[in-house]
Amino acid sequence: MLYVVVGTCGVFTVLFQVACQSMLRRLAGSARLVDANDKLAMIRRDVPAPPATLGLRADLQLLCDHQDFDRGSPIGALTGGALADWLGWCAHIVDLYPRHLVHLPVRHLLAAWDDAGHARGRRVIPVSVKTLHSWFTDSVRRGPDQVALVVAGQRLSYAELDVVSRELAARVTVATGPRSGRVGLLATGSLAAYAGYLGVLRGGGTVVPLSEDYPAGRNRQILELAELDAVLADEGQDTSLADGTGVPVITVGEDDVKRALHAAPAAQVDDALDPEGIAYILFTSGSTGVPKGVPIRHRNLDAFLRHHLARYRVGPGSRMSQTFGLTFDPSVFDMFVAWGGGATLVVPSRSELVDPVGFVNDHALTHWYSVPSIVSMVRTAGSLASGSLPTLRHSLFAGEQLTLEQAQAWSAAAAGSTVENLYGPTELCVTVTAYRLPADRSAWPQTSNGTVPIGRVYPHLDHRIDARTGELQVRGPQRFGGYLDPADNQGRFYEPGPHPGPAPSTQAWYRTGDRVALEDGDLVHLGRLDQQVKIMGRRLELGDVESAIRQWGGLDDVVVIATPGPGSEHRLTAVYSGIQAAPADLRTRLRPHLPTHMLPTRFVHLDALPLNANGKVDRQACGLL
Repeated sequence: MLYVVVGTCGVFTVLFQVACQSMLRRLAGSARLVDANDKLAMIRRDVPAPPATLGLRADLQLLCDHQDFDRGSPIGALTGGALADWLGWCAHIVDLYPRHLVHLPVRHLLAAWDDAGHARGRRVIPVSVKTLHSWFTDSVRRGPDQVALVVAGQRLSYAELDVVSRELAARVTVATGPRSGRVGLLATGSLAAYAGYLGVLRGGGTVVPLSEDYPAGRNRQILELAELDAVLADEGQDTSLADGTGVPVITVGEDDVKRALHAAPAAQVDDALDPEGIAYILFTSGSTGVPKGVPIRHRNLDAFLRHHLARYRVGPGSRMSQTFGLTFDPSVFDMFVAWGGGATLVVPSRSELVDPVGFVNDHALTHWYSVPSIVSMVRTAGSLASGSLPTLRHSLFAGEQLTLEQAQAWSAAAAGSTVENLYGPTELCVTVTAYRLPADRSAWPQTSNGTVPIGRVYPHLDHRIDARTGELQVRGPQRFGGYLDPADNQGRFYEPGPHPGPAPSTQAWYRTGDRVALEDGDLVHLGRLDQQVKIMGRRLELGDVESAIRQWGGLDDVVVIATPGPGSEHRLTAVYSGIQAAPADLRTRLRPHLPTHMLPTRFVHLDALPLNANGKVDRQACGLL
C-alpha cells in the first residue's frame, strides 16, 4: 500500500487537499480532510474531475490513519499506477491556476515524502511504472469495442487491434527469438505501421522507425548503427536496405491483416513489462553527417504520458489526429495518449494531410497536433476561414516556433478549442513545456520575438537557464540516458554542482542547445545556440533577425540563412512567404530595428516555404535558393 502524505508545503498543501476531497467524494460519497481550513477559498471550486482511471480501480483504498508520520497528515492511500495518475491530474490543476498555487515540481514533493518514509523505516512513494504498450492493453480491457484506429479506409476496435498486434508480435519473435531485439519499422500510413509498432513492443522489442521518404542510404545507415535484428515492412516497400546484411525482413500485407482478424484467436502474448527496456530509438541529425541514435525507455514515456492524459482529458469519444511520421517523436504522443485514454487515433492519407480543414471536419476530430508550418500552408490555400474547425477542443503545435499570427489564424478557425504551444527535444521524450493561450485574446502575450511562449517546464521535471548563454537545461524522469554512440554524449550533459531546492539531484542536466528567455513568468524560445554566425566580424543570432522581420504584418513564415559570400564572409538571406514586397522596401523597414551587419542582403519570396520529412521548415533547402 502506498501512502500519500501532505507535508508543510504552504499553498501546495491546499492543492492536494482539494484534489483528495474531490477524489474521496467521487469514490466514497463523502470526505473528511485533516486540517482543512479557510485556505480552501484560495482555490476555485470548479476544478476538473479526476482521471477516470481513479474511479475505475478496484485496488484503490482510502486511509484516514495519520499516526504513522511525524510531519503532515496522510489523506489517502493509492496502489499501483493510480497514484501517479492522481499526481498528474494535480499537476494539471497547477497549470490551470498558476496565480493561486505555488509552482513546485511534484518530484520535489515525492522526494520529501520519501525521505520522511525512510526515516520511519519504510518507502512512502514507490510509484509503479507502466510500459508503453501496457497503456494500450489497459484500454483494451476497459473498452474492447471502442474504435482504436482509423487508417487507410479501415476502422479497428481496440479488441481487433489487439488481435492484429499480437499476431505481429508472434511473427517478429519467430524471426528474432523470444525477445524481439531492435526491429526496424518500414511502414507508413497503414495498419501494419501501427499494429507493427505495438507488436514489436509487446514482443519485448525496441521500435526503430525507418521512412520511405528517406534516401536508401540513410535507412541503411540506421540499420547498421542500430544493429537491427529484423525489419518489419509494409507490402510494397523497398526492403533492399537489408540486402547482404543477414537481417530478416518480415513483410505485412493487407491479406495478412485479414487473416489475423478472421482466424482463430492468436496465442496470448506474454507482454514484456520491463520499464527499464528501450521502447524506441529515433535518429536525429548529427553535426558530422552521421545520425545520432536516441534511445527512449518505457520509464521515460510513463512520466510523459501520465502528465498529458491528465492535461488533455483524453478518453472514449476523443478523436485525435496523427499528422507526424513515425520517425518524428510527436507521433508517440499521438498514438499513446490516444490509446492510453481509450480514444480513437485517426491517420490522414497523403491527400488528406494537404487539406487539414477537410480532414478535421470529415472525421470530427477533437484533438489536433501538428507543426506550425501546417497553419501557414492552410492560410496560403485560403481554407482557414473563421469558424471552419468547429469540432476541435484542443489544438497543439510543436516542432518549431509558433508565431502569434499563426496562432491567431488557427484560433479564429477553431473557436471552441484551446491553442497550445509545446516544446521539447527528442532526447527529453517528446515535449517538456507547454503554454496555453488565454481564451481572452486581449490577454495574449506580446513576446519580444513575435512567437507564442513555450510556457513552463512540466511540474515533474527540473530546469535551469544558463546565465551566460541563455541555454535551457533540463533533467528528470523524461531525460534519456545517453546516445547509442557514447562519443555523441560529449558536451550534451552538464554535471550538476550544488543546486538549492527541496530535492537536490545528482542527475546531470541535458543541454538542449536552445536559447530561451523568461518573459512575464513564461519561457520564450529565442532560437538555437548553433544559429550564431559572424557577419562583418560580429557575432549575431539568426533568430534575432527573424524576430525583427516577423514584426511586419502579413507574413506567414520567415527563415534567415547565412550563405557564403565573397571571400570568407557570410551574407544573410531572408526567405519568406506571405505578402510580397520589394527588397529595397524591406531593408528600409528593417533599418530602424537592426544594425547594418544584421540586415539581409537578399530577400526571397515564396508562396510557401519548403518543408522537410517531419513537416518543419527545411532550412537546408532554403539555403539553396
